[in-house]
Amino acid sequence: MLNKPIIIPPQKMSPLFETHIRSLASFFLEDSVGENLRSLGMGWTVCKETYYLHNLLPASANIAFVVSGEKHIHHDTHIERCPRGGLTLFPAGVPVCMSNVSLIENNGKEKSDKEDNQNHENLGYVALCVSFPQEVISTVSHLFHNNNTLNLLSTSSPSASSSSTSSACESSPTISSHQECSLQEFSSDDFLLAVLESLALMCHSLSKNTHGSSTQVFATRMLENLLLLIASQSFGTIMLHGVMGVDSLSLRLRELFRKELSYPWKMSDVASHLHMTERTLRRHLEKSGNGLRELLRSERLHAGLVLLQQTSESVESIALDCGYSSASRFSRRFQDLFGVLPREMRKARGDWGGTLSV
Repeated sequence: MLNKPIIIPPQKMSPLFETHIRSLASFFLEDSVGENLRSLGMGWTVCKETYYLHNLLPASANIAFVVSGEKHIHHDTHIERCPRGGLTLFPAGVPVCMSNVSLIENNGKEKSDKEDNQNHENLGYVALCVSFPQEVISTVSHLFHNNNTLNLLSTSSPSASSSSTSSACESSPTISSHQECSLQEFSSDDFLLAVLESLALMCHSLSKNTHGSSTQVFATRMLENLLLLIASQSFGTIMLHGVMGVDSLSLRLRELFRKELSYPWKMSDVASHLHMTERTLRRHLEKSGNGLRELLRSERLHAGLVLLQQTSESVESIALDCGYSSASRFSRRFQDLFGVLPREMRKARGDWGGTLSV
């Protein structure tokens, strides 16, 4: 099993594929689902200037669907590109070095790469990112490993779709409601179409509050459905059970810290939440080579990174949200870990200077 992110690029940008991308991009342009998305661990990562990050270590499985620009995954000897319309899978606990590439500053240098995409010559980087909560992963793992067939929630419910979204999705692969479906391998483009449909319908449901007070529950079911779709592919099962050798306790601790970043967590607090003695917790931490303080700092800084990428909050406000009373100390720690200052991240994001043809 590969110990790295997985990139699924589109093979052909068909008219149907373009329609799906435009449908998804429209939610970003309308800015109609931002807060609702973030409450589900989803959000738009945007930048108008390219930036590079190292030492990323996701505590939960997540994905990024590129609507504009490119994502680059840096390896020791080469760079993998995830172009517009592509999907990157990030298994939990797998270290990543990457750059989010805005094509704005590369106009004139990348014409050969965009000959078949002439309507998108002035692009910033935009991606819809989804982090799967442990509760969703546990639910899907239970269904996946205890059944040869799956009874899945429909991603094409008429009540969840606008007429434009429904027509855009009519020809894409879907999983019918209340129907037992054998696991099957899609072609890469059919798989990406199914993912696009699921993401667009989640955004639509959240933006229109289609299901009233049950919207969040409905969206969570759709997250489960999306993860089931990914896990049904041979390359996607890693999103459920992670990578061999990854310290599961460290991931559990970071998920615990994420729930209350500013809390001054102590060994006794953590041991109580994990239903173990402090002695047992210390032994596990010593065995893994991780310290409680280092794990808390890592999760706070990773949370700060998400806020810098997906919101327009000030660095000072983000530092406070992440448990730092001093923005300067937050900035130093952030640069030490990721290799870039928060103010540089904020400058790269700007007030969104890219254009999208939708």
